[in-house]
Amino acid sequence: MNFCPHCANMVYITGLECFECGVKIGGKFKPTAFGMLSQDDQNFIISFFNNNGSIKEMEKDFRVSYPTIKKRIKKIQQALENAEVELRLK
Repeated sequence: MNFCPHCANMVYITGLECFECGVKIGGKFKPTAFGMLSQDDQNFIISFFNNNGSIKEMEKDFRVSYPTIKKRIKKIQQALENAEVELRLK
């Protein structure tokens, strides 16, 4: 969740905790542009890297055509650009 369900403004991360030693860090941290993508888009990017950027391999993994993969990459590129702009404005 990147936006408040009540007012639609961006939510911030207010704490981090180490699972090993329990150290806690508090503050107001903005999410990254990558973190503002949907889980599906994040998984797509991870798959893209795992396939060394091979669109042919992505076609096989996702069982879709080359143009479909290219369209998805362009959509994610635009989402990242929009997220970066949004983060700069906040």
